[in-house]
Amino acid sequence: MAIEDHPDYPKWSDALDQLVAARDAMNEAKACGHTAELPRLQAELERAFAYYNKVSDEIVD
Repeated sequence: MAIEDHPDYPKWSDALDQLVAARDAMNEAKACGHTAELPRLQAELERAFAYYNKVSDEIVD
């Protein structure tokens, strides 16, 4: 079964979108020198990565 055909694909796609958005926000803050935001953005990135991994594991199982 292709991942797009999996019933949880929308959930996985959303998790991936969240991960990419968190990564992009972190990279933008670094590039612009907004160091005060980095701890919050790092935490957001870690949460998004953990959620993505959880959803991915659910789809694989």
